[in-house]
Amino acid sequence: MAKHHNYPCRLVKKSAKEDKERYIQEVCEDVEKTKEHDKTRAVCEGIWKITGKYAPQVKSVKDGQG
Repeated sequence: MAKHHNYPCRLVKKSAKEDKERYIQEVCEDVEKTKEHDKTRAVCEGIWKITGKYAPQVKSVKDGQG
């Protein structure tokens, strides 16, 4: 009886894994296309989508002399 309850759960997990893989492949293809056109910002955004991390904001640092 336990098999019947686990089967739908496994199907959902398998489907989610396949969807995630397909999404990552599509983003990678878009990154490669935009890289060919030298669109750096679009490349970075694609990488951020894949990794889930955004680049930190860079703040300018000035000393006493500017």
